[in-house]
Amino acid sequence: GDIIQVEGLRYRNPGEPPVRWGGKSLAFKNFDGMRIPSEVEVYWHPDEGYQPYFRCTITDLAFDTPELYE
Repeated sequence: GDIIQVEGLRYRNPGEPPVRWGGKSLAFKNFDGMRIPSEVEVYWHPDEGYQPYFRCTITDLAFDTPELYE
């Protein structure tokens, strides 16, 4: 199956206890036969609530190719 979400504790600020942190796969796409997350979101989730801080969409992917990617 697809990995939809990962979460753990991570230190956010010096001297403070660790905070829930994680990432979500929002969509998947096949690139040359390899299925990977194509939209992801990374977030902090302290007691105050969910705080997304990074989102990206992968539109093209090259891997293990001997040629220069253009």
